[in-house]
Amino acid sequence: MGAISDSPPGAALWRRLLADDHAQPAPSAAQSGFAAALTSPYAAWALLDQPAGQLDAVSVEQSRLHSLYMLQVQRQALAELAAAGVEAVAIKGFAHAHLHYRQPVIRIIGDLDILVPRQQVAAVIEAMRPRGFRFGAAHHPRWGFISDASYIPFHSPDGLCNIDIHVEPDAHPLHRGLDAALLRSQMRLVAVGDQRVAMPSATHQWVLLVSNAAKDRFFPSVLRKLIDAAALLRVEGAAIDWREAAAIAKRAQMSKALGTMLRLLRVLGLPIEMLGDRGLALVGPDGPMFRQLAGQWRNLSLAASPAIGLLREPALLYDWPAVIDRQRRRLSGLMRPQSGVPAQWREQS
Repeated sequence: MGAISDSPPGAALWRRLLADDHAQPAPSAAQSGFAAALTSPYAAWALLDQPAGQLDAVSVEQSRLHSLYMLQVQRQALAELAAAGVEAVAIKGFAHAHLHYRQPVIRIIGDLDILVPRQQVAAVIEAMRPRGFRFGAAHHPRWGFISDASYIPFHSPDGLCNIDIHVEPDAHPLHRGLDAALLRSQMRLVAVGDQRVAMPSATHQWVLLVSNAAKDRFFPSVLRKLIDAAALLRVEGAAIDWREAAAIAKRAQMSKALGTMLRLLRVLGLPIEMLGDRGLALVGPDGPMFRQLAGQWRNLSLAASPAIGLLREPALLYDWPAVIDRQRRRLSGLMRPQSGVPAQWREQS
């Protein structure tokens, strides 16, 4: 399983994104279309040496200020929740921004994902409602909101910041392998401004990345997660317990997803030394479905369709019991779509 060759259109781009190799030439205008999946500061940092190149410098600065505002709103929200006695763990993007990027503003987006004890969900809502936070109408597929780990976004009055309230680290099937109690048992406190915020261990943050990529079925929206994965491995790769990651994935019936993530990163050019021996041992077998997936990412010809997603689930992501359960949840949602709002606040939102 070698690194990406020089022939695919995305070779230099992937070396910049995953290996942080800015000796590679800046991406072409067509390749910088990937910037649409990123904030402008993020794209300028990840893709270009000079943001005035393929990206407009004024737009980059405006987006940077926007990201700074969202960062301040999210930090303030965490401070207010802590003052209210909420035991929140910041997970996913907020944690990546503060742990794996030299400036959090590079990575910050509008979603603040927090894991809280089930009995404190009401406390989160009551703490933020006076500031105008409300559950918003989120776009759902035909089967509605089927997550059993979180609620629809709880958004600020201006709609720029969403608090995603989790009672488990991520939706089924991940919490079969990594539940809230296990994540909390290994969390660490990280300095964020003048406060200390609880965040997952490097191993658990890595597994959350894999789970999110699997939920998105390695469609184009996974671009940000691939960059996060490389940033995590670059900064904290030595802290990942690959044996634990494999055990979590096995319990969650998503060992295929873990193997797909590792193999895809390697095919796209992630330096082999960033994975370590145990990480490499987890790489799953090759096959036609994976080769098709890798070819799309390598050639920057990504596509998403329900049919492709359904085929990828058993081939590249989940064991059959988990695939069947996901289909059962979708069918149930078609008959009785769920809103994703906690029952006692449905009429108020």
